[in-house]
Amino acid sequence: MSKPITIELTDEQEAQLKLMAARDSLTPETLAAELVGRSVAYDAWYRTKVQEGLDDIAAGRVLTTEEVEARSQRRRRELLARPAER
Repeated sequence: MSKPITIELTDEQEAQLKLMAARDSLTPETLAAELVGRSVAYDAWYRTKVQEGLDDIAAGRVLTTEEVEARSQRRRRELLARPAER
């Protein structure tokens, strides 16, 4: 179920929204709803990832800078040792 809401945009924001919507053959309202949906989904994902990181820190699941650098160097060597793709 969807509900209408009212938001205020600057003239510039409205013009940009109309241009973006026209590019994708959408109405400005449809595009605005899609953008809000993406933003809400991204925010939920981001907050989940931050909490996972905080939980890892609290549980002691962390790497030192040296460990991260060593892993990166090892991975770099592995990638450089691969034959070139054509």
